[in-house]
Amino acid sequence: MRAIVVGAGIAGLTAAYRLRQAGYEVRVLEAEGIVGGRMSTVHRDGFVLDQAASLLSRRYTQMQRLVAEVGVAELLEITHDEMGFYREGKIHRVRAHSRLDMARTKLLSPRSKAEALKLLVDARRMAKRVDTGNMSKTAGIDSETLREYADRRVNAEVRDFVIDPTIRSLYGGTLDELSGVELAFLIQNFLGTRLMNSRSGVGFLVEALAERLDVQ
Repeated sequence: MRAIVVGAGIAGLTAAYRLRQAGYEVRVLEAEGIVGGRMSTVHRDGFVLDQAASLLSRRYTQMQRLVAEVGVAELLEITHDEMGFYREGKIHRVRAHSRLDMARTKLLSPRSKAEALKLLVDARRMAKRVDTGNMSKTAGIDSETLREYADRRVNAEVRDFVIDPTIRSLYGGTLDELSGVELAFLIQNFLGTRLMNSRSGVGFLVEALAERLDVQ
């Protein structure tokens, strides 16, 4: 049996890896000169440059199982998770794993901190439906842009000084380009937990998969 997988991103390479395990003769076709797609890493002049994704959450349990299965678990380690939020000439530093950092920060007023709690409530309410393995579960809750959601649920201070810079940093998108579900995903997977990467870059996993496959 033969199979062709188009695209050597994490999804394509994982699919090809599973197909090969199932007994298929698999070839992966990639248009770019590098594997990984949004999980690709470039090594240039002594620097390690993640081109899109640069952090993995400890809550990515399926990916961690794949990392172990492929045999590269020793490359994955806890990484720096501090973000800097700029406001009025000052940078307010908040660590993703520390829920107390956001409670203590002077980035937001007490009133806005109370407003921000609505985001945690919403994320918990949507938890079972925000499943990256089956995004069809979000039908019915993925109906507004992130700006529309923020304007409906929180004040402008939370929107402009927390949500907007977080989305621009982690997604490279804007409030008008993404949906409220994207924020729920971030809260569920990146808040209150440790973040991980590899010294060789986030592309370590896709590179290991590609080495075990026929990629052209």
